[in-house]
Amino acid sequence: MALFTSLAALAVYVRTACRTVYVGDSGELAAAVHTLGVAHPPGYPLYVLTGKLFSVLLPFGRPVWRLNLFSAVTAAASVGLLQATLHRLGLPWYLSVSGALAWAFSASLWSQSGIARVYALGVSLSAAATYFAVAWYVDPQAGTWPLWVAITLVGLGIANHPVAAAHVPALVALAALADRATLSRPLVWLVAAACLVPGILLYAWVPIRSRQGAVVNWGNVQTPRELWDFLRRKQYWQYQYVRSVRDAGQVIAFYLQRVVAEFGFLGAAAVLLGMAPLAEAHLPVLVMAIVLVVLNAAAMILHARREDIFHWTRYMLTAWFALALPLAFGWNSMLEILPETWRPWAAFVLPMGLLMTRFGRHDLSRHAYAESYNRRILECLPEGATLIAQDDNVVFPLMYLKYVEGVRPDVKLLEQGVHRLEPLKFNPRQDAVYCTHWTAAFNQSVAPGQVGLRLIPEGVIYRVISTDMIYHPRDLWDVFLLPDMEDARIPRNFLTRCLLGHVYFMRGEWSAHQRNMEALGWYERAARMGYDDATLNYNIALAYRRSGWRWAAEGMFARAAALDRKFAVQPPGDAPGAAEDAGPQA
Repeated sequence: MALFTSLAALAVYVRTACRTVYVGDSGELAAAVHTLGVAHPPGYPLYVLTGKLFSVLLPFGRPVWRLNLFSAVTAAASVGLLQATLHRLGLPWYLSVSGALAWAFSASLWSQSGIARVYALGVSLSAAATYFAVAWYVDPQAGTWPLWVAITLVGLGIANHPVAAAHVPALVALAALADRATLSRPLVWLVAAACLVPGILLYAWVPIRSRQGAVVNWGNVQTPRELWDFLRRKQYWQYQYVRSVRDAGQVIAFYLQRVVAEFGFLGAAAVLLGMAPLAEAHLPVLVMAIVLVVLNAAAMILHARREDIFHWTRYMLTAWFALALPLAFGWNSMLEILPETWRPWAAFVLPMGLLMTRFGRHDLSRHAYAESYNRRILECLPEGATLIAQDDNVVFPLMYLKYVEGVRPDVKLLEQGVHRLEPLKFNPRQDAVYCTHWTAAFNQSVAPGQVGLRLIPEGVIYRVISTDMIYHPRDLWDVFLLPDMEDARIPRNFLTRCLLGHVYFMRGEWSAHQRNMEALGWYERAARMGYDDATLNYNIALAYRRSGWRWAAEGMFARAAALDRKFAVQPPGDAPGAAEDAGPQA
């Protein structure tokens, strides 16, 4: 029955999976897997190694397509494991299957089931650890080996993503309520610690592979101190969103509201109603689930960025998986009002409702924006050009196309934020140097009679030239405005809209450089596409002010500040040349 449930979910996942590289981290992770490199912190060694093994065992299709399928398989495995867990807890077959399928079609899991990301593998390990922990809880007389297996799986989960560490105290809580005598033995703690070690030791892969000069080598980690800073994501702490009790309250409120987005109104009601029957039948299991939710929320409060919380709920998958346990019990309570002969059929109303109402928004089979955008950048560059790239939507797909599929081997790609880049020396009259985004160092004011650098928009990229050059930029907009950019049938999440909004913004930059009033319309289209992208709105405000449209600039500055408080302070605009020099933010 677990296999059947997994295959049912897998069929949907494969049908809706992205066929190519997706926006965000997918390109970098695919490049890291293909080259056995080091991805961004914390490196994800388990994903890199198992993803490579899966790709080798599936010797057909593009490399990124194999990793998309890897996510589909591991996500479907979590569904089957949940069905087996619910069956162990005593639910009838139809409720264990329908509860697991409701989890399969929850928003966050489905969003990660067909793209090259680490989260589907992570939740499959969480589901496996939960299954073995429940197996020990249900039948403690069979021995403690299922508990040791569960802890070993948690260690492997930590090697995939540190968010899995929440399972350690959750399992302790389960064991304390189920069999307190087990925890009173020191040997138990020693064995448990030993079970965590194999997975955690996989992080030794990071410095070992870094020293070998991997193509994808984030941070070039060499020493134990560098590894420690790398694993605790030191450079990301400055982006922490929560700074006050009020901010923490917003995160907690978002978690509560998000339950409806994950499981629908009917599923959210089942979660709420399921707390009491699950507590009555299996209190230790409910406590384990609550600990997982609380610790997951605490991790987001202590560390996460604004986007991590309110846009990318993939980090919260542990919490949503934990809530799938009371959901099944609550759904059972709701079905008890029906005649017993109706229940096996009525049980599937919940998952089928989620499947039918959400299929369109999760169907990524036509989603090719990231590849189309970045492939066209590479194809339009002159021979031997240097491309300075930044932004996850651009750097990571470029890494995949260049390092995995070998597109434009003659182009020198400099990934800002990925490697420790050396100072760049070039002659703008002889060397073709481009930037994917505005770089202030290449657009500084110089005194009269001196020569400096400036940026000229050319399609969706900027050419770096000297101020004494006469240069006529190429009009590349016949290839960069994609015909399906406004196609509502292709799902556009936050990252996708950021990318498409940037296309419109760069079209406005081109028109503004040509002294064309059409620029205002393009900037407005960019603002509409990226309505919740604070950085894009801030960039549009700078462009408005540079063009003299101060009334429009003030409104966009206020909009950006309302989305993200870091944009509350405007750059000085009254100083000579300040408005002209103000450029988009990275």
